[in-house]
Amino acid sequence: STVFATGNLKSNMSQIETDKAVVAATNMKFDLFEIEVKDVFGQTLFSKTTEAKADYKRTYDFSALEDGVYFLNVNHGNEYYTKRFQLESGEVTVLEERKVVEPYFAQKGDKVKMSYLNFPNDDMSIYVYDDSGMLHEEELKNEFAVHKSIDMSELRSGEYRIVFSSGYEIFEKDITIE
Repeated sequence: STVFATGNLKSNMSQIETDKAVVAATNMKFDLFEIEVKDVFGQTLFSKTTEAKADYKRTYDFSALEDGVYFLNVNHGNEYYTKRFQLESGEVTVLEERKVVEPYFAQKGDKVKMSYLNFPNDDMSIYVYDDSGMLHEEELKNEFAVHKSIDMSELRSGEYRIVFSSGYEIFEKDITIE
Protein backbone atom coordinates (compact mmCIF):
# COMPACT_ATOMS: atom_id res chain seq x y z
CA SER A 1 0.00 0.00 0.00
CA THR A 2 1.24 3.42 -0.92
CA VAL A 3 0.15 6.97 -0.28
CA PHE A 4 2.48 9.56 -1.74
CA ALA A 5 3.23 12.85 0.02
CA THR A 6 -0.02 14.64 -0.52
CA GLY A 7 -2.67 16.54 1.32
CA ASN A 8 -0.50 19.66 1.39
CA LEU A 9 -2.94 22.08 -0.24
CA LYS A 10 -4.25 24.75 2.10
CA SER A 11 -6.93 27.23 1.08
CA ASN A 12 -8.43 30.19 2.92
CA MET A 13 -11.20 32.65 2.12
CA SER A 14 -11.74 35.69 4.32
CA GLN A 15 -13.78 38.83 3.91
CA ILE A 16 -11.79 42.08 3.89
CA GLU A 17 -14.62 44.55 3.21
CA THR A 18 -18.19 44.58 1.90
CA ASP A 19 -18.54 42.33 -1.19
CA LYS A 20 -14.80 41.52 -1.17
CA ALA A 21 -12.87 38.51 0.06
CA VAL A 22 -9.26 37.40 -0.16
CA VAL A 23 -8.65 33.89 -1.46
CA ALA A 24 -5.26 32.49 -0.51
CA ALA A 25 -3.85 29.03 -1.27
CA THR A 26 -0.50 27.39 -0.63
CA ASN A 27 1.07 24.06 -1.46
CA MET A 28 4.50 22.50 -1.07
CA LYS A 29 4.93 21.89 -4.81
CA PHE A 30 5.01 24.22 -7.79
CA ASP A 31 1.98 23.54 -9.96
CA LEU A 32 -0.87 25.43 -11.59
CA PHE A 33 -3.70 26.74 -9.43
CA GLU A 34 -7.11 26.54 -11.07
CA ILE A 35 -9.62 28.85 -9.41
CA GLU A 36 -13.32 28.96 -10.24
CA VAL A 37 -16.51 30.34 -8.77
CA LYS A 38 -19.77 28.54 -9.59
CA ASP A 39 -23.39 29.13 -8.73
CA VAL A 40 -25.67 26.47 -7.20
CA PHE A 41 -26.63 25.31 -10.70
CA GLY A 42 -23.01 24.51 -11.58
CA GLN A 43 -22.63 27.45 -13.96
CA THR A 44 -19.09 28.84 -13.93
CA LEU A 45 -19.11 32.54 -13.14
CA PHE A 46 -15.35 33.02 -12.98
CA SER A 47 -12.39 30.84 -13.93
CA LYS A 48 -8.64 31.43 -13.81
CA THR A 49 -5.56 29.26 -14.25
CA THR A 50 -2.35 30.64 -12.78
CA GLU A 51 1.22 29.99 -13.76
CA ALA A 52 2.98 27.23 -11.83
CA LYS A 53 3.59 28.42 -8.28
CA ALA A 54 3.36 27.27 -4.67
CA ASP A 55 1.35 30.28 -3.39
CA TYR A 56 -1.70 32.14 -4.64
CA LYS A 57 -3.42 35.20 -3.20
CA ARG A 58 -6.04 37.43 -4.79
CA THR A 59 -8.86 39.74 -3.75
CA TYR A 60 -12.22 38.87 -5.30
CA ASP A 61 -14.97 41.44 -5.74
CA PHE A 62 -18.38 39.78 -5.48
CA SER A 63 -20.42 42.99 -5.82
CA ALA A 64 -21.74 41.91 -9.25
CA LEU A 65 -23.26 38.73 -7.75
CA GLU A 66 -26.76 38.51 -6.34
CA ASP A 67 -27.31 37.33 -2.78
CA GLY A 68 -27.16 33.55 -2.71
CA VAL A 69 -24.98 30.48 -2.30
CA TYR A 70 -21.85 29.93 -4.43
CA PHE A 71 -18.92 27.54 -4.66
CA LEU A 72 -15.25 28.47 -4.76
CA ASN A 73 -13.06 25.68 -6.15
CA VAL A 74 -9.28 25.77 -5.77
CA ASN A 75 -7.50 22.99 -7.69
CA HIS A 76 -3.78 22.32 -7.46
CA GLY A 77 -2.48 19.16 -9.12
CA ASN A 78 -4.36 16.18 -7.71
CA GLU A 79 -5.80 18.10 -4.75
CA TYR A 80 -8.68 20.52 -4.47
CA TYR A 81 -10.72 22.51 -1.99
CA THR A 82 -14.36 23.41 -2.46
CA LYS A 83 -15.80 26.15 -0.30
CA ARG A 84 -19.55 26.66 -0.27
CA PHE A 85 -20.17 30.26 0.68
CA GLN A 86 -23.10 32.59 1.07
CA LEU A 87 -23.23 36.16 -0.13
CA GLU A 88 -25.87 38.22 1.67
CA SER A 89 -26.02 42.03 1.73
CA GLY A 90 -22.31 42.20 0.98
CA GLU A 91 -21.36 39.73 3.72
CA VAL A 92 -19.35 36.67 2.64
CA THR A 93 -19.78 33.65 4.90
CA VAL A 94 -18.09 30.28 4.31
CA LEU A 95 -20.73 27.62 5.01
CA GLU A 96 -18.78 24.43 4.29
CA GLU A 97 -15.31 23.32 3.21
CA ARG A 98 -14.40 20.12 1.43
CA LYS A 99 -10.85 18.96 0.77
CA VAL A 100 -10.25 16.11 -1.67
CA VAL A 101 -7.08 14.40 -2.82
CA GLU A 102 -7.59 12.17 -5.85
CA PRO A 103 -6.95 8.47 -5.23
CA TYR A 104 -3.74 6.83 -6.40
CA PHE A 105 -4.07 3.72 -8.58
CA ALA A 106 -1.24 1.31 -9.45
CA GLN A 107 -1.57 -1.78 -11.62
CA LYS A 108 0.82 -4.70 -11.57
CA GLY A 109 -0.31 -7.53 -13.81
CA ASP A 110 -3.83 -8.52 -12.83
CA LYS A 111 -3.77 -6.70 -9.48
CA VAL A 112 -4.81 -3.06 -9.00
CA LYS A 113 -3.97 -1.22 -5.80
CA MET A 114 -5.70 1.98 -4.76
CA SER A 115 -4.82 4.41 -1.97
CA TYR A 116 -7.01 7.30 -0.87
CA LEU A 117 -6.98 9.84 1.95
CA ASN A 118 -10.59 10.30 3.03
CA PHE A 119 -10.37 13.92 4.24
CA PRO A 120 -14.14 14.47 3.89
CA ASN A 121 -14.90 11.34 5.95
CA ASP A 122 -17.28 10.08 3.25
CA ASP A 123 -18.89 6.72 2.65
CA MET A 124 -17.02 5.00 -0.17
CA SER A 125 -17.68 2.33 -2.80
CA ILE A 126 -15.67 0.71 -5.56
CA TYR A 127 -17.01 -0.80 -8.79
CA VAL A 128 -15.48 -2.72 -11.69
CA TYR A 129 -17.03 -2.52 -15.17
CA ASP A 130 -16.44 -4.00 -18.61
CA ASP A 131 -18.33 -3.26 -21.85
CA SER A 132 -21.27 -5.40 -20.75
CA GLY A 133 -21.82 -3.70 -17.39
CA MET A 134 -20.92 -3.91 -13.71
CA LEU A 135 -18.86 -6.94 -12.66
CA HIS A 136 -18.12 -6.09 -9.04
CA GLU A 137 -19.46 -3.72 -6.38
CA GLU A 138 -18.09 -3.23 -2.87
CA GLU A 139 -18.74 -0.83 -0.02
CA LEU A 140 -15.56 0.26 1.78
CA LYS A 141 -15.14 0.96 5.47
CA ASN A 142 -15.25 4.63 6.38
CA GLU A 143 -11.60 5.14 7.32
CA PHE A 144 -9.21 8.01 6.77
CA ALA A 145 -6.43 6.08 5.03
CA VAL A 146 -7.91 3.63 2.53
CA HIS A 147 -5.78 0.94 0.91
CA LYS A 148 -7.58 -1.45 -1.41
CA SER A 149 -6.23 -4.23 -3.59
CA ILE A 150 -8.44 -5.54 -6.38
CA ASP A 151 -7.67 -9.02 -7.70
CA MET A 152 -8.65 -9.23 -11.36
CA SER A 153 -6.95 -12.57 -12.05
CA GLU A 154 -10.24 -14.33 -12.82
CA LEU A 155 -11.15 -11.88 -15.59
CA ARG A 156 -10.35 -12.50 -19.23
CA SER A 157 -7.97 -10.24 -21.14
CA GLY A 158 -9.53 -6.93 -22.06
CA GLU A 159 -10.40 -3.37 -21.09
CA TYR A 160 -11.95 -2.58 -17.71
CA ARG A 161 -12.91 0.51 -15.74
CA ILE A 162 -12.58 0.89 -12.00
CA VAL A 163 -14.93 3.48 -10.52
CA PHE A 164 -14.35 4.74 -6.99
CA SER A 165 -16.94 6.94 -5.31
CA SER A 166 -16.41 8.96 -2.18
CA GLY A 167 -19.41 11.01 -1.14
CA TYR A 168 -20.43 12.81 -4.33
CA GLU A 169 -16.96 12.54 -5.90
CA ILE A 170 -16.45 9.97 -8.69
CA PHE A 171 -13.00 8.83 -9.81
CA GLU A 172 -12.38 6.49 -12.73
CA LYS A 173 -9.37 4.43 -13.80
CA ASP A 174 -9.19 2.52 -17.08
CA ILE A 175 -7.06 -0.63 -17.00
CA THR A 176 -6.07 -3.35 -19.41
CA ILE A 177 -5.69 -7.00 -18.42
CA GLU A 178 -3.35 -8.88 -20.76
